[in-house]
Parts: sequence; structure tokens; C-alpha cells
Amino acid sequence: MAETRNRFLFFLFGDYEGVRRRLNRQARAGWELMGKGGLFTGRFERTGRSELIYDVTPSDPRRSEEELRAQVRFREERGWQAVDTIWGMDIYKSMPCQSPEPLRREEDYRRWCAVFRDWLLWSAAFLVITAAVLLIGGGVAGVDWSALSERWYLSDARTALLVALPAFLVSAVLWMGWLAFCMAVRCRPHRGASAAGIWARALAQLGALALLTISLAVIWLEQAPRLWLRLLLAAGLIASAVLPGLLWREDRQRRGRAATVGVFLCLAAAMVLGWVMPSEGWDSLRGGAAARRSLSGSVVQAEDLGLDAAGEVTASYARESSLLVREERYYEAWADGTVIESVVYTCALPGLAETVLEDVALPAAERTDWGYLMQGGEWNRAWVRAGRQVICLAGTPDWSEESVRAAAAAAAQP
Repeated sequence: MAETRNRFLFFLFGDYEGVRRRLNRQARAGWELMGKGGLFTGRFERTGRSELIYDVTPSDPRRSEEELRAQVRFREERGWQAVDTIWGMDIYKSMPCQSPEPLRREEDYRRWCAVFRDWLLWSAAFLVITAAVLLIGGGVAGVDWSALSERWYLSDARTALLVALPAFLVSAVLWMGWLAFCMAVRCRPHRGASAAGIWARALAQLGALALLTISLAVIWLEQAPRLWLRLLLAAGLIASAVLPGLLWREDRQRRGRAATVGVFLCLAAAMVLGWVMPSEGWDSLRGGAAARRSLSGSVVQAEDLGLDAAGEVTASYARESSLLVREERYYEAWADGTVIESVVYTCALPGLAETVLEDVALPAAERTDWGYLMQGGEWNRAWVRAGRQVICLAGTPDWSEESVRAAAAAAAQP
């Protein structure tokens, strides 16, 4: 049987009484907390102590080293041995052969109330300052925040922001409400919360932290100009966070250094790749080149539509990909005046295609049973949905003809 194990300890410090009860249950099961095990865990070892109990209190982040030493000495005199400070909670265990009572004095409750009040003030100040920086800084820099939602599906960073910003706002309000609740209820004698309650809040806290971490990573990795590169770097970040914990379980310093170096290298690689690697595509290509012919099956060309375009052709192609949508832009102009522009959006989710169609079609276009159409004499436009694809067509062909649209949709199939 294993003599050491790590257990989850990423609980809110306002649930200190519930955490104390949880640690006491672990003690009765024969496990003694030795200190931090990982970022979210504590390290437990097998013990034969039957009298082992714990006390858990909120920690004061403003205290000095001298104040901390005085606090530890005061508790040692009353039978409590300091274990560690984990996620805003000071954890003590009873000294061998002693069964002291948890220390809950009036001055302790007043001190903990001041801790919750300070956290509430800091959180409110952070929220106000962040909002002011975004609004004022954005105004000075000319940032149009309403444009954040414009074709958000083409950018993983914009998608992350649209998901994260409302979630962070709700989380901030809930967090400040929780701190106010702790000031009113958790700073006086009370029964510890149920296991379900402390777990629900812990998982919500873990989810908020995960959302913040993922959002920041996605925004930074957006610099890499290829989707496969971004996915590779994201895998590198995950490996940097997970592998050190598996390789060096008992060496916290080495584990931390390895994780820091790995994350830094992945983030630096994204930045360098954004500088040195051009966007995917080509332009100013002359007729007969292999690059144009290689695009058959992903864009719409004159040959696909059965057009008798003649003379020299100039073409350009560009592709950008996000996790949700791949966008391929193609343009070709023939010497006889035939011009075709096509933008093909390939959606990862079937339900997203309708959103893309409604978003890219011009407001003046006519709605039809197959998409949108806008006739303009020598220059016509059509927006067609075909399964998970949305095909935006423009140029000299008559897109109102069903056979031409069908040929265009068939040509753009991946």
C-alpha cells in the first residue's frame, strides 16, 4: 500500500472550517498532511497517530515575518504545530500526544474579518482599474471594442475574449459577493460548510483559473501564423505543466524550474514564429503555374464552372485557420475580362455555418432558399451554404443560375 499520496487542497480560504473537517477525516483514515504536494494538492503520508487533529485559519497576506513567527510560537505554546500555508489558509496539526482545541478568539475573528475586507477592497479596486484601463486606454488607442465580435469565429483570440470577458465579470461579482458573505458569516463561530459546498466552490474556482489560463495562452499563441503550429505549441504548454510533476514528484524546486522554462520557451517560440513566418498563401501568379492547379478541390476556378476564360490569368490565394473556421480566399482575373472571387469558410461545427452565412452576407442581398444573391450587371455576388461550408462568390459569372452555383459548391468541397 502506498505510504505517500497527494490530495486536492485547492479550496477557498473562506471555507476554512470545512477544510478543517476534511483534514480531520483524513487523519481518522490514517493520513497526515506534511505540506504542499503540488500546485493544487497537499502531500499526505501514512500515520499511526490516532489523536491527530487539525486547525485551519485564513492567512493574512500583509503579515511580516516577525508577525508570522510570533503567531507560530503562540500556537505552539497551545499544542499546535505549523504545517504550511496553502491557498490562503494557515494549517496546523496537533503535536504528538496532545488534543488541543481549535483557537477561536474574538481578536482572531476580527483579524480574519479584516483579511476578508481587504480582499474585497483589493478585488473591487482591481475590477474598477481594469475597466478604466480598457475603456480609457482603448479610447486613446482608437480601439473599437464593438469590433471584437465581428467575425469572431476567424480568430481564436477573439473567441476566447468573447467567452472569457463575460465569465470573468460574473466571476468577479460572485467573488466579491462571497467575500462579503464571509465577512458577515465566516468571521464568527459557525459550523463548517458541507463537503458538497466546499467542493462546488473549489471546482468553480478551479474552472475560473483554467479559463483565465487558457484564454491568456490562446491570445498569446495567436501570433503563430499556422493553426497546426498553435496546436503544437499548446501541446507544449500542457506538457510543460504536466510532465515536470510526473518526473520530479518530490523535488518542488526542480519541478517549478522545469515548468517555467518549458512555458517560457513555448511562448517565446510563438512570438518568434509570428515575426519570421509569413501568412499562408501566394499572389501575383501567372498562368500555367503548378500552384494554381494544386488548389483544385478547395477553391472556385473558371474551369470548375465550365467557363471558356481565355488569355493570361493572374491569381492570388490566402488561407487562415482557427479552431472553428478555416477561411480560404481566392481571386483570379483572365485577360478576356472573366473575374472570379471566392471565399470559402469551412466550419468545424455544423451549426456554425448558418451563423457565418448570416454574418458575411451583405445587408442589401436578397434572401433565397439556398442563400443570398445580389445581381449587379457585370459584377454579381452570391452566398451559398453547402453543409459545413459557406461559399462567398463574386465576379462576372451569373450566380443566379443553379448549375453555376452547384458547380461552385462542388468545386469547393474539401
